[in-house]
Amino acid sequence: MRESGVSMVEMLVCMAVCATLAALAAPVFTDLTQRSLAAGASNQVLGLLNHARSEAVMRRRSTGICPTTDAHSCLRTSEWGLGLMSWVDENANGLRDGDEPVMRVMDTGDFRGQRLLGSPGRSNLGFRADGRSAGQNATLKLCGRDGALSRKIIVNNGGRARIEASRRPEPCPPAT
Repeated sequence: MRESGVSMVEMLVCMAVCATLAALAAPVFTDLTQRSLAAGASNQVLGLLNHARSEAVMRRRSTGICPTTDAHSCLRTSEWGLGLMSWVDENANGLRDGDEPVMRVMDTGDFRGQRLLGSPGRSNLGFRADGRSAGQNATLKLCGRDGALSRKIIVNNGGRARIEASRRPEPCPPAT
């Protein structure tokens, strides 16, 4: 009489097949996770930009966006992944003064370990009361945890922001 169950050899073969499949799936899963994190962070930044632009038009006042760590003052850095805030630039000077209202804030945790780099020499973005960009084109670069460029968030002179996914691997530039 034969007992039901599996033999040790059958169990080992099954475990070897499962381990091989898991090893093949791990890089794909890691890549999928990186792309999902990049999409989430870039969509949040795009939402912040679009909100600031629409508020500029609705309020008929300039608005601004800048990197921040305290949700009160702007930092003069190209490292925008420390946190972002948008504010109403009531005197249209391109700088956040202490009494100007903050509209939205993104914390450093919203970037989930990714870096967001601004254009060199540009520590803020702004929108005029008609929705146009207050300055020249700007590109924000989102860098993954692996140090590779994953997305670009581009704001044109007309004020329209868009996301461009990186098609080929390229390293992220250093912060300035």
